[in-house]
Amino acid sequence: APKIYELGPKDSLFEFDVTGAPGRRDIVLSVAKTYTNFQLKTLSLDGHATDLPVPDELDEFGSPHFTGHQLAVQLATPQVINGTSYPADTVVAYDLASKRLSVVMQPPPEVYLSGGIAGTRDGIAIVGVRHLQRVLYIAHRTEGGWTVKEALTEPPGTTLAVESTEI
Repeated sequence: APKIYELGPKDSLFEFDVTGAPGRRDIVLSVAKTYTNFQLKTLSLDGHATDLPVPDELDEFGSPHFTGHQLAVQLATPQVINGTSYPADTVVAYDLASKRLSVVMQPPPEVYLSGGIAGTRDGIAIVGVRHLQRVLYIAHRTEGGWTVKEALTEPPGTTLAVESTEI
């Protein structure tokens, strides 16, 4: 098999995901530079890598989560996106088709987004903690951006986490 990508000597590790419908697949590569600094790229089978215009200080170990053409990541530090400041924990999405970055969800007041993010067939599931209670949020893409609804609140002491896998 031909080599299509090689890590640099200062790269810590990488992971890749394949997303999209047959005939329109994208290979998305996450390269760890440090524990919180990641570069996301698309990769073609001929070895051409294109950096994605996504912030590089990311939580969730830089792992993107997919729904349709969207890949979502969680900010590890406050960031400025399109001229607007966003706090750490904000979830942003990059549309692989339109090449646009959008904000999915900022953490609501008194909520810490911890418990995972998972791409679903038609949205993104996000777990937060508010006053020791786990809260499940579901985000859906709309023409005007993203709508986020609180779908479930668990009593204090209950564990709630989401994880996505692609088969």
